[in-house]
Amino acid sequence: MRRHGDTSHAERTWHENQPCVVCGETAKAIKSRRFCSSRCEQLFIRHDGEVPSLAVCGQCSVPIQLVVGEGRRRKASIGLCDKCRPWNRKAYGIPSISELATRDGTDCSICGAAIDMELRRTDSLMCPSVDHRIPRSRGGTDEPENLALAHLICNIRKSNRI
Repeated sequence: MRRHGDTSHAERTWHENQPCVVCGETAKAIKSRRFCSSRCEQLFIRHDGEVPSLAVCGQCSVPIQLVVGEGRRRKASIGLCDKCRPWNRKAYGIPSISELATRDGTDCSICGAAIDMELRRTDSLMCPSVDHRIPRSRGGTDEPENLALAHLICNIRKSNRI
């Protein structure tokens, strides 16, 4: 202000309806003139202005899309596609919550109360979750015999106890 005098006539190059140069999302709150968030600004700086939109799977050479949704990205160092990741439940035969409910019923293995299978984690802590009867931190495995259905809150309270 002291150097240039009155700056009220200066035009800004950023408008709220312009897209971010990294993710393309329109800015909700202006962080800077070119980016919608500090995360996008860091990505731009880290990649010298050329933020990648594709990566290649290290195992099967399939291209991996890094832009997941509007304003959401995967890490460029992801390395493996969804099919090749070692923790892929289907690859190791690890049952899902619905498969555990079919096998064991919909009662919580910890408290014994019925579990509402329609609830999701964003709705309530009474949603279903997979409990390791012998926790992995105590030598338990992901074998189907070691897995049971439980309320998320019961599973959190149980922690790593047997």
